[in-house]
Amino acid sequence: MNKEHLQTIKTEAEQLFSKLGLGGQVYVDEEEGQEEVVRVSLTTEEPKLYIGERGQTLFEIHRCCW
Repeated sequence: MNKEHLQTIKTEAEQLFSKLGLGGQVYVDEEEGQEEVVRVSLTTEEPKLYIGERGQTLFEIHRCCW
């Protein structure tokens, strides 16, 4: 995957988290050895906002991306 595609994914992830009212730093990279797999990582000072009660927010974010 080229850098332009990775930048597009990063921008979309940043917009998603912004619309959800959640802040943080988004990192995007390719999964080693898997050409079409991209890892999106997020660093934040308030991880509990992303996780939610019993992991529900995290589950919903993961579900919307599949």
